[in-house]
Amino acid sequence: MKLTSELGISSGKIVELIDEYRKRVVPLAMKWDEWRQGKEQPKQEAKEEPKAETEESLRRVNQKTREKARKSSRMELHKTANTRVQSIQSAYSQADA
Repeated sequence: MKLTSELGISSGKIVELIDEYRKRVVPLAMKWDEWRQGKEQPKQEAKEEPKAETEESLRRVNQKTREKARKSSRMELHKTANTRVQSIQSAYSQADA
């Protein structure tokens, strides 16, 4: 509520902005995390695994990646909101001076 009053925007509009932000950022964060994990792991020779184990491990990796992306997007959203609030507060304090 503090954010809505400081920005002069309705809470519904802020929810819409956050949802739009998440829709744009989460897919990018997931792709970036997959890329980053690929860079961290040295390339290993392909080993023969039973198909069921491979599918299960891929499912677990995908689930972990999605969880990390969600956490990351929430943190980035919070940082972005704080930055915007600070810039607006700065603009108001300069206008008052």
